[in-house]
Amino acid sequence: PHFTDLRVKNNPLGGAGAASLLGAICQCEGVQELDLSGIGMDADGAKLLAAQLRQCGRVRRLTLSNNAIGDEGAGHLAAVLGECKALTHVEIADAGIVLLAGRLLLAL
Repeated sequence: PHFTDLRVKNNPLGGAGAASLLGAICQCEGVQELDLSGIGMDADGAKLLAAQLRQCGRVRRLTLSNNAIGDEGAGHLAAVLGECKALTHVEIADAGIVLLAGRLLLAL
C-alpha cells in the first residue's frame, strides 16, 4: 500500500525509536509527512533523529511538538534542516526551546 502521512503522536517511542522509525520510512518512497508529537523525545533523541533526517530526502512536513527537545536538541536539528531540501514545514511547539535556539531554527 502507498501512504503519504504517518502519525505516531503520543506513543512512547522516545528519540531512539523515532530515529529507527525514520530510518525505515526513508525506504518508503511515498511518506512525506511525519508527526512525532508527544513521543518522549529529548535532546539525545533529537540528535539521533537529525542524523536520520540527512538521509531521508522525501519528508516535506515534520511535527515534533510536545517533546522535551530543548535548546540542545534544537541545535542538533538546526544543523541538518538546511540540508533537507524537500522539508518545507517543521513544527516544534511546546518543546522547551528558548529564544536563542529558536533564532537558530528561524535562520534556516
